[in-house]
Amino acid sequence: MKIEVADEMEIDMHTIRDMFGDIVVPAHWHWVNQEIPYMYSPFVVEGSPILSRTKYHLRFVSPPGVDLYTQLPRPRNITVGQVKGLVAEFMRQMPEYARQQKAKHEIVMCVGNSDSERLTDCNVLDRTIEVETSDQRRIITPASPPAKTYIAVTADWKSAKHCRRRITYNPGMTLVGASTPLPMVRKILEDAFHQAPKSTGFVVTSFIWRCWSVENNSSYVIQEGSTTLDAVQGTLCPIIYYNDREVSLR
Repeated sequence: MKIEVADEMEIDMHTIRDMFGDIVVPAHWHWVNQEIPYMYSPFVVEGSPILSRTKYHLRFVSPPGVDLYTQLPRPRNITVGQVKGLVAEFMRQMPEYARQQKAKHEIVMCVGNSDSERLTDCNVLDRTIEVETSDQRRIITPASPPAKTYIAVTADWKSAKHCRRRITYNPGMTLVGASTPLPMVRKILEDAFHQAPKSTGFVVTSFIWRCWSVENNSSYVIQEGSTTLDAVQGTLCPIIYYNDREVSLR
């Protein structure tokens, strides 16, 4: 079922609920979807969009100017308006723009394309999207570099083998300074896990630095060491494994 949802709907499925709102155990799916009354009723899939394996470059050209590298849902699955919504959320995480509190309709990007058009219909060169957030536009050039460079990191939360419960909360993306050492990035992501809704009663049991190589179309694991975030080749997709706190203390 998880594979079918990923292939057909391009959603990374976390849970599936029946018409009563109850979670369907994956092992029971083959039986449930063929029994009355379930076979005639809708199911609700909860999850997050499958992100592209490569990073997009969002260049904020309004003062003070920031470069942001992030994954996005596949271009055919996201509209210009939805990207603007993500940009507004990103700005709230950046001290350089947090005070501006820009709304989605105040953000200018993909000029010439309406908010309802798909990103795949935009003329995006080298996966670079210019973002304008004020009336006075300033183009950032090599002679006038951006104030800071951020990389958006999306951690994949996975439950341990014997974990009795699951977290259905979507962690979203965390903006981290590009020059941040990986040990500090790990702490930031683990802190985000512990501060997330419904994470009470869970503990992080392990952390894996998974990275995706676009050239080889495969993932590999890197060592933490003293490497900085911007020195990582490929797209970083770390995995946080968690378990019930009481189980881990045994």
